Amino acid sequence: MGTNYLREIQRHGQSVWYDAIGWDLVASGELARLMAEGVSGVMTNPALPAAAVTGDGGRADARRQLAAQGQEPAEVYETLAIREVRAAADVLRPVYDRTEGRDGFVSLPVSPELAHDGSGTVNEAQRLLDAVGRPNIMIAVPGTAAGIWAIEELVAGGISVNATLLFSVDRYRAVARAYLAGLERCIESGGTVRRVASVASFFLSRLDRLVNRRLEAEISTAGSDAERRALEGLRSQAAIASAKTAYAEAKTLFSGRQWARLAAAGARPQRLLWASPVGADAALDDRYYIEALVGRDTVAALSPSILTAVRERARIRPTLEAGLPAARAVLRRLEAAGVHLARVAEQLEEDGVRAVRESFDRAIADISSRRQLATRALV
Repeated sequence: MGTNYLREIQRHGQSVWYDAIGWDLVASGELARLMAEGVSGVMTNPALPAAAVTGDGGRADARRQLAAQGQEPAEVYETLAIREVRAAADVLRPVYDRTEGRDGFVSLPVSPELAHDGSGTVNEAQRLLDAVGRPNIMIAVPGTAAGIWAIEELVAGGISVNATLLFSVDRYRAVARAYLAGLERCIESGGTVRRVASVASFFLSRLDRLVNRRLEAEISTAGSDAERRALEGLRSQAAIASAKTAYAEAKTLFSGRQWARLAAAGARPQRLLWASPVGADAALDDRYYIEALVGRDTVAALSPSILTAVRERARIRPTLEAGLPAARAVLRRLEAAGVHLARVAEQLEEDGVRAVRESFDRAIADISSRRQLATRALV
């Protein structure tokens, strides 16, 4: 039997989560099989909850049944999503127990309508946790300004959080500080932080795609061949450079006196999670991001296709901390070239929130149309 490269990743202190959830993931035994190979969590990216509800297969009958019972489309959506999340959480519960709450999570996003509503996010998170009724649920909250406030509030209440849609080192730093502040408040209020976990989901390919487009504009107006070559050398470098720099920030944030005090109370560090690690262009190998970002206390969230590619062949070695000065130089060179990463991140955040909302709206519209068909069939 060949090498299991997922296990190789684990040996370097990195967890592997599956970036997909669907109706058949549990019922088919696929999740159990993936766990046997080394998968220790399930993460839903912004588009997946809607896909899990609106796709074909076994859930079609459930949709019709719920619609026939008179549930509104949004209620049907949530009922089906909660069923799938709960089932996946039950399968992953042994991992959660064995790792004492480090892994074994299912990430469940709040409504995309709440991306800029901090108090609404907090209320929605608690309602969803009550509805699912499982301890190994991690509430996914977008890292908007309102989301950062909500992250601190949720952690202060002892709730595990996936801070998602992160595209810059600055935004990651803000999220990490919100997590630390939440832990402090939780302890001060007499709560326990021993089972509070968090990941900060840093999106890779989306960042590189937009940076690459902006580089193309600069390349087209380059004044010399040397300048053109220098700019071309920056293609598909922004995400890895940002990720390495964010990891260095994490090592600083989760050390020192403040962290020692929190760790003594049972707190665990927030882990960076590499999301959307698919190649930013066709020239990149499917393993490009994963092989470059192997490091301790991190998570790799792999889509089905990337997981297959990594499982079959990968060059796994500790790469995350290598080349940090070069990574920082890449970020400086991008800024000097007129590619301002703060603006890039701002646009990507807006685009990401909009994509989530549109995906949700499509799911509701699909359920609504199916409900109408089911109602006509009963007449």
